[in-house]
Amino acid sequence: MDKFVKSCLVTLLALSSTLFAADPWSTNRLDSLLGRVDRFRGLVGDQKSDLEITATDHGQTTASSRYRLFLHPSTIRRDVLLRVLSPEIEHGNLILSRGDEMWILTRKSSRPVPVSVQQRLLGEASIGDVLNVEMRGRYRGTVEAMGSRWKLELEAAVPDALYERIELVVDAATARPLEERFSSRSGRLLKIMRFKKFLRVGGQELASHLEITDGVNPGRVTQIHFSRYEPGRFPMGTFDKDNLRNLSLED
Repeated sequence: MDKFVKSCLVTLLALSSTLFAADPWSTNRLDSLLGRVDRFRGLVGDQKSDLEITATDHGQTTASSRYRLFLHPSTIRRDVLLRVLSPEIEHGNLILSRGDEMWILTRKSSRPVPVSVQQRLLGEASIGDVLNVEMRGRYRGTVEAMGSRWKLELEAAVPDALYERIELVVDAATARPLEERFSSRSGRLLKIMRFKKFLRVGGQELASHLEITDGVNPGRVTQIHFSRYEPGRFPMGTFDKDNLRNLSLED
């Protein structure tokens, strides 16, 4: 895998049939809570934002990049398009995530290159997926009270969910997410995401600083900073992989 692909995968602009019995919440009540969590992650409505990503390995910086993110949720799936802003050598390259599929289009390639499921689960591409995991209506599970917090043990309720199991800790009063642990069906820990800072945009608090730790190699940590949140209006074909070469996107 070349340097650009590895750099792009760092960005992609995140989630036991019978779980431990905790507070027996109804499906509607749990879905309502997960919907509130999704809103803190900015996963509702068309929008744009900037991403600055710094990856480290045991304290040493290994990559630093900036991206412009375009997000389009729908009743069918969530579409995410990332345009590389820096480093300059990769400026203008595109990454598209659409439901359970992902592609990368470089300035040198003639067509988008698909990213495999294995790369998304275990490689650096999984960072993008944990950012983009929508939970409402897609996960079921239990809720356990822990003082001022709730711990949710979730399992995938739909076949196209990339992450089989998620352990989520939220503030009980606000539903603000604090930490998510993403695991395989066997229980293998893949990623840990911690919510470090939030900012208020249009009356809604949104996560502005995330920290993602590799579950297999805890020395690998990625810091993600969001900025320039704004509503988005996208022309037809923006999230069509066969139209990526024809897009004209501002920085």
